[in-house]
Amino acid sequence: MEPLCLVVDDDAALRTYLSIILQHKGIQSLEAENAGEALQILHKRGAEIDLLITDIQMPGKYGYRTVGIRGQKSVPLRPCDSDFRRC
Repeated sequence: MEPLCLVVDDDAALRTYLSIILQHKGIQSLEAENAGEALQILHKRGAEIDLLITDIQMPGKYGYRTVGIRGQKSVPLRPCDSDFRRC
């Protein structure tokens, strides 16, 4: 079974780009436009999700809220900035 990643970003082009990269690496992806949508997906399919990539600054609830919910599932978290210099 392929790993599953949830990609959360309000920028549709970036979500699509990340999903394509993941697909080329053999990782399935689900996409969410905002933290609220991501939380719904995590509630329904959280046990299946192996990786969460989220924008931290989005309209509405911030990505930190999504990471906090995901963090309750005892999954290691590694925050990175957009150019991966701080991971």
